[in-house]
Amino acid sequence: MLIFKKKPFFVLFFFCFVVLNTSVQAEDVFPIPKRSQAVQEALIKVLDMDNLRITKKDLERIKELDLSRKDLTELKEKDFEGLSHLERLNLADNGLTVLPENLLMGLKRLHYLDLSRNEIRELPETFFYGLPELEELLIESNRITHIPDKLLTPLVSLKRLSFFDNNLTALPENLPMSLKKLHYLDLSRNEIGELPETFFYGLPELEELLIESNRITHIPDKLLTPLVSLKRLSFFNNAIESIEERVFATLKALKDLNLDKNQLRVFKKTDSLPALEVLSLAHNQLEVVSLGGSPSLRELILSYNQLERLDPEIFTQLKNLKAFSADHNRITSLPKGLFHNVEYIFLEKNPIVVSEDPRNLNSKFGRCWQFFYSLFR
Repeated sequence: MLIFKKKPFFVLFFFCFVVLNTSVQAEDVFPIPKRSQAVQEALIKVLDMDNLRITKKDLERIKELDLSRKDLTELKEKDFEGLSHLERLNLADNGLTVLPENLLMGLKRLHYLDLSRNEIRELPETFFYGLPELEELLIESNRITHIPDKLLTPLVSLKRLSFFDNNLTALPENLPMSLKKLHYLDLSRNEIGELPETFFYGLPELEELLIESNRITHIPDKLLTPLVSLKRLSFFNNAIESIEERVFATLKALKDLNLDKNQLRVFKKTDSLPALEVLSLAHNQLEVVSLGGSPSLRELILSYNQLERLDPEIFTQLKNLKAFSADHNRITSLPKGLFHNVEYIFLEKNPIVVSEDPRNLNSKFGRCWQFFYSLFR
């Protein structure tokens, strides 16, 4: 009788233990089947697991997830739930069009995010909330037409940002003041026609700025004033017709300036750019060039313009100039002693009249040992 009385108690105790234990374990399990198929497969591959039930600790071991080229057209809001230690996420080269507003919630340690080469037309204004450690954000080759005012505000650690090759037509009045650590910004290959004068306020550490292949016709006088750390600036392939003389006044750290393929007729830079090493003004309509003080300039490119003469005053302070290109212009003569320290000169396709034997040009061109123009074959 004693055995008979204890047996139900033992069975009941064992049953409760199993139920409670199973309940505790269930709290730590993140059901894979609720995620998108490609995400399921990627998680299983990263963790090298065959089952479809992964614990919270398993997910916390994942630091990198590559979902590029997976033919993704959509994602579920909880696809990345539990990946609290994820540092790198690649969603490039898919067919994504719309992203869930809370897709990235919980990814507090994310450093790198690539959304490039998709079909994304817009991003929810709160899409990047909860990403305090994100340093690099690539949204290249999509169809984004505008940047919501507060979209980038949460990204206080961002260093690299690229909207290259989108459909941006206008920009907000200014980027968030929270982007103080931004070093690199690429807005190239969009449809931007105007730059708000206050757009770059609050970017004291920006070093590289690319606004190539847009429709910009004018650079506001104070647009670049806040960019005191800028080293590389490119407005390549726009429609800029004129530039105010003081536009580059505060860019004391600038080393590389590219204004190729615009519609400039006059370029007068009276400000001193002490660090400038490369200046490219090719493929414009330049008739007049005045450089002012650029003591560090090593390469000057004036190819494919409408210059008829070279003003000796241009080179007075260019003591470190090593390479000079002015091919495909209308230059007819060269002032004596113009290129005393230059090592490479390119002057092809100019109607230059030579009045002396080419073998005697060494005294005129100093140390230059590579000299080209159309009359010398």
